[in-house]
Amino acid sequence: MNPHEILKKCAELIGERGADYGGIEKNFERIATIASAATGTTITPYMVCMVLVATKLGRMSGSRDKADNYLDAINYIAFAHELRGEKNG
Repeated sequence: MNPHEILKKCAELIGERGADYGGIEKNFERIATIASAATGTTITPYMVCMVLVATKLGRMSGSRDKADNYLDAINYIAFAHELRGEKNG
Protein backbone atom coordinates (compact mmCIF):
# COMPACT_ATOMS: atom_id res chain seq x y z
CA MET A 1 0.00 0.00 0.00
CA ASN A 2 1.20 3.50 -0.73
CA PRO A 3 0.76 6.30 1.87
CA HIS A 4 -2.51 7.52 0.33
CA GLU A 5 -3.98 4.01 0.43
CA ILE A 6 -2.81 3.58 4.02
CA LEU A 7 -4.50 6.80 5.13
CA LYS A 8 -7.68 5.86 3.25
CA LYS A 9 -7.70 2.49 5.03
CA CYS A 10 -7.15 4.24 8.38
CA ALA A 11 -10.17 6.46 7.71
CA GLU A 12 -12.26 3.41 6.81
CA LEU A 13 -11.25 1.73 10.07
CA ILE A 14 -12.28 4.80 12.08
CA GLY A 15 -15.70 4.64 10.46
CA GLU A 16 -16.09 0.90 11.02
CA ARG A 17 -14.93 0.98 14.62
CA GLY A 18 -16.92 4.13 15.32
CA ALA A 19 -20.04 2.25 14.24
CA ASP A 20 -19.11 -0.59 16.60
CA TYR A 21 -17.84 1.38 19.62
CA GLY A 22 -19.16 4.92 19.31
CA GLY A 23 -17.27 8.19 19.02
CA ILE A 24 -13.69 8.42 20.21
CA GLU A 25 -14.36 11.05 22.87
CA LYS A 26 -16.90 8.93 24.73
CA ASN A 27 -15.03 5.67 24.14
CA PHE A 28 -11.66 6.97 25.32
CA GLU A 29 -13.31 8.74 28.27
CA ARG A 30 -14.79 5.39 29.35
CA ILE A 31 -11.41 3.69 28.99
CA ALA A 32 -9.73 6.49 30.96
CA THR A 33 -12.29 6.20 33.76
CA ILE A 34 -11.79 2.44 34.02
CA ALA A 35 -7.98 2.75 33.86
CA SER A 36 -8.06 5.47 36.53
CA ALA A 37 -10.11 3.28 38.85
CA ALA A 38 -7.91 0.25 38.19
CA THR A 39 -4.63 2.11 38.83
CA GLY A 40 -5.67 4.66 41.43
CA THR A 41 -4.11 7.31 39.18
CA THR A 42 -5.81 9.88 37.01
CA ILE A 43 -5.63 8.70 33.40
CA THR A 44 -6.89 11.01 30.66
CA PRO A 45 -8.26 10.05 27.24
CA TYR A 46 -5.06 11.52 25.73
CA MET A 47 -2.95 9.25 27.93
CA VAL A 48 -5.02 6.24 26.84
CA CYS A 49 -4.16 7.06 23.23
CA MET A 50 -0.47 7.32 24.00
CA VAL A 51 -0.45 3.96 25.83
CA LEU A 52 -2.19 2.36 22.86
CA VAL A 53 0.41 3.89 20.51
CA ALA A 54 3.12 2.40 22.73
CA THR A 55 1.32 -0.96 22.62
CA LYS A 56 1.27 -0.92 18.82
CA LEU A 57 4.94 0.12 18.63
CA GLY A 58 5.83 -2.77 20.92
CA ARG A 59 3.88 -5.17 18.77
CA MET A 60 5.55 -3.83 15.62
CA SER A 61 8.95 -4.62 17.05
CA GLY A 62 7.96 -8.27 17.31
CA SER A 63 5.83 -8.50 14.19
CA ARG A 64 6.86 -6.05 11.47
CA ASP A 65 4.62 -7.58 8.81
CA LYS A 66 1.27 -7.23 10.59
CA ALA A 67 -0.39 -4.29 8.83
CA ASP A 68 -3.08 -3.61 11.43
CA ASN A 69 -0.43 -2.58 13.98
CA TYR A 70 0.60 0.27 11.68
CA LEU A 71 -2.96 1.26 10.83
CA ASP A 72 -4.04 1.26 14.48
CA ALA A 73 -0.95 3.25 15.55
CA ILE A 74 -1.69 5.90 12.92
CA ASN A 75 -5.28 6.17 14.15
CA TYR A 76 -4.29 6.32 17.81
CA ILE A 77 -1.87 9.15 17.02
CA ALA A 78 -4.68 10.97 15.19
CA PHE A 79 -6.94 10.45 18.22
CA ALA A 80 -4.19 11.74 20.54
CA HIS A 81 -3.96 14.86 18.39
CA GLU A 82 -7.71 15.38 18.70
CA LEU A 83 -7.70 14.73 22.46
CA ARG A 84 -4.45 16.58 23.24
CA GLY A 85 -6.28 19.23 25.26
CA GLU A 86 -7.01 16.45 27.72
CA LYS A 87 -3.33 15.70 28.39
CA ASN A 88 -3.19 17.83 31.52
CA GLY A 89 -6.40 16.46 32.97
